[in-house]
Amino acid sequence: MNITFPSGREGVHDHLIVHCLYTKPSMDVGAVWTDRLHRGKGWFGGGYHAVIRRDGTLEWALTGHPTRRIGSAGSHVGGCGPGWNRRCLGIALAGGMREDGKGPEMNFTDAQMETLRAFIAAANEQLGIPMEHVMGHRDLI
Repeated sequence: MNITFPSGREGVHDHLIVHCLYTKPSMDVGAVWTDRLHRGKGWFGGGYHAVIRRDGTLEWALTGHPTRRIGSAGSHVGGCGPGWNRRCLGIALAGGMREDGKGPEMNFTDAQMETLRAFIAAANEQLGIPMEHVMGHRDLI
């Protein structure tokens, strides 16, 4: 998978935070669903810079989806301290909840993981985000 970030954004984000949407594996959700959910909370649209659907499709502003633009502040690590939303690139994967809704489950697809690996590699190579600055949201809490 070839992922190309907009040029001129190097150094704007120095961390990449990986999230899950905490949805059931049967739910086919993406950036539009996330945008609607976040707006319902009173936010200014979807808080992530990218969303990976269950089939591995990357949805972000560059594909015309309602996500934060690369270089702009996200809304995905609130409560982690001042400045974190501005400095962190946020990506979320659909899934993460058991089908019965009773807790978390590591149920991400191989296609999602392949897209995530490509996104992380591109962020490292093109934006200069060090691999040690790639972490899960839980690692900031």
